[in-house]
Amino acid sequence: MEKRIKGCSSNSIIAWRLLFFCWANLLIVSLNAQQNGGSACNGTLGENIFTDGDFGRGTETVLQKDPLIAPGYTYTTNPPPYDGFYTITNDLAKWSNSFMDWFMPKDNSPDPTGYMMVVNASVTPGLFYKQTITGLCENTKYVFSADVLNLDRIGLQNRIQPNVSFAINGVVKYSTGNVRNDQIWKTYDFTFATDSNQTTLELSLINNAPGGLGNDLAIDNIAFRACGPALEITPDKVENICEDGAPIAITAIANVGSGETVEVQWQRSDDMGLTWNDIPGQNDKVYLHNIKTAGTYYYRILAAGSKSALLNTKCRTISPVKIVNVVPKNYFVRDTICQGLSYNQAGKNYTTTGVFVDQLISVFGCDSIITLDLTVVPQGKIEEDVVATAISCLGKNDGAIDFDIIQIDNPPAIISLVDMGGNSFPSFIDLPSNTYEYTITDRFGCFKTDTVTVESVPLFTVDLGPDRMVNLGETVTLTGQISDLVSIFGWDPINIIDCIQNCLPYNFKPLSSVTLSVLATSAKGCLASDTINILVNEELKVTLPNIISLAKDSENSFITLKNGLEGIAELNTFNIYDRWGNLIHQATQLILDEDTILWDGTTGDNKMVEQGVYPFILQATMINQNKKTLTGNITVVK
Repeated sequence: MEKRIKGCSSNSIIAWRLLFFCWANLLIVSLNAQQNGGSACNGTLGENIFTDGDFGRGTETVLQKDPLIAPGYTYTTNPPPYDGFYTITNDLAKWSNSFMDWFMPKDNSPDPTGYMMVVNASVTPGLFYKQTITGLCENTKYVFSADVLNLDRIGLQNRIQPNVSFAINGVVKYSTGNVRNDQIWKTYDFTFATDSNQTTLELSLINNAPGGLGNDLAIDNIAFRACGPALEITPDKVENICEDGAPIAITAIANVGSGETVEVQWQRSDDMGLTWNDIPGQNDKVYLHNIKTAGTYYYRILAAGSKSALLNTKCRTISPVKIVNVVPKNYFVRDTICQGLSYNQAGKNYTTTGVFVDQLISVFGCDSIITLDLTVVPQGKIEEDVVATAISCLGKNDGAIDFDIIQIDNPPAIISLVDMGGNSFPSFIDLPSNTYEYTITDRFGCFKTDTVTVESVPLFTVDLGPDRMVNLGETVTLTGQISDLVSIFGWDPINIIDCIQNCLPYNFKPLSSVTLSVLATSAKGCLASDTINILVNEELKVTLPNIISLAKDSENSFITLKNGLEGIAELNTFNIYDRWGNLIHQATQLILDEDTILWDGTTGDNKMVEQGVYPFILQATMINQNKKTLTGNITVVK
């Protein structure tokens, strides 16, 4: 989307020359936002004095040397870190292995090699970061800030959320509360003041939540900045003055309390705010800009409570940026365009080779003279080879288009995809599946257009089948239907299934009812999941006769067990009672076998019982260590 500032136009060469000055209106907003960040300070911030708080940068995915910043934790160079471990890394997606329930963030900075601290919290809450900060100023207010991220994927339930306290010299100053798993970096900050003669402090980060399932976090951009009175330079808008215009006064304002004093130092930048230099002798609240040379000038003030503190980068604060544009009177432009195009200048369209002079009033109200030296060239030849790479998984935006410019008469080539802007490099990455219209433009505006398609792929799926019901001790076979080759299975709960790849079909004996979830990763890195409910009947399911005959030579003269022995670990007791409830027979510690005789129709003194009905109780210990009882009646006949 094109964004324009009111009063700025891109339809003429004068506007292109003045585009820099229009852009300054946007830049000053950006610079001011950088200087005034930090909600804990109601005034203005200084420079970050704790440069170790961003954990550095490096081309290695994981820092190979233990930084010794986490007392009680173990550093690992082979992530993922387990409970009580931490690592310093720039990108979780580059790890050779990771937890399936973590998402894969980079560090919280534009630097692709910038590091962050990744912590898998210890089971026991406590200290996990400690550093000493030196060179502070006494009796000075500071802002502490840090970025914190919950590493759990969105949607995971019943997870322990990180909860971090920040302590200064062992005293807790601020706590984050629970940090939600919304995959968003959050900045936490607070203010504190140093005492007299205090120039050093100890910063500690404390984990308040227990480890285990969850409580996995990343830390980045720990910073300390001086906090001073609110500073501004008026007028606060970008000043645009003509090259032959009068000097302008700009004023520094410091919102200090009654009886307080503030010292200031004016600074100017000649490289758009990248570096700053003191303006010698400019320590008054008002500064007169009297430079008439065309250009853009950046101003700011440094402020502190004393002249000595003003010289210390760790004590002073910095105002928002003031920009002054000195607009030139004469513009000299030399350009070349392709035949068939037109060059707009001062509201006129030029289509032929020649020198053209125009006079106008610029958008800033300055008299301007524009001299255009224009050359028109014929359409040049453009030939290219285009290779499109399909997305790896349905829903992913990892397709790519690579261009190989075979011939272009007027290099360099600018390649653009419609609605996606231009690119001087030969590749476009992170693309969804689609058909794209592209344009290749040479240095003079000659161009050609065509289309290329980034193909889609079938959906990667895993299906564990319908829910199952089994008896305790029975084997369940997970078959599953998988649409592609699988590299990793991630199971939940993790202690039920002992496999991570190529494990279907899988046989196991569940000891209780369970809901199994699987997150499968294909060989191409695609994710798919499914859930199956396995209901286990834990009742005692053995079968035994309900009638025995005491007749001589009868084949049914005793009680044995049949069927359902798979779920039993131990037969404890088998008791027989008469009709008055008296125990007349007991068998204990029985052999777990179908041939084991539980009762042969005799009493404890080996006498045959009379014909009748006799209640029984069978007690057993199941393979899941639960105790179960089976009751019933046995009829005795003669």
